[in-house]
Amino acid sequence: MASNARWTIIANPTSGKGASRYLANRIGSLLTDAEFPNEVLYTTKAGDAESMAASAVENGRAGVLACGGDGTFHEVINGVMSHPEGPEVTVGVAPSGRCNDFAAALDLPKSAAEIRDLIEAGHY
Repeated sequence: MASNARWTIIANPTSGKGASRYLANRIGSLLTDAEFPNEVLYTTKAGDAESMAASAVENGRAGVLACGGDGTFHEVINGVMSHPEGPEVTVGVAPSGRCNDFAAALDLPKSAAEIRDLIEAGHY
């Protein structure tokens, strides 16, 4: 885990037939290129995103980005909010799963560059 990471990107690598792995890596690379500290973590089973998000809050991350579908986002929200400091942490969504109803309802961007821009600008 990168100790100076400001954001943690949590991806379900099987979501969207592997699309979330690519998207998470791309967002992480774009943030790194912009000298914006981040870390990318991959889930291996149900519940991982929740525990990873809780750890991210515990480790003082400014934000947590859920990369996957609605299930990944749900777990990330639960993990962030399980910590007393959770309400202070920004949560974002990088929609790349089969079911992205939440992101679609909010018309959230799907491209790595647009998501990076929102994070850097503090709008995510």
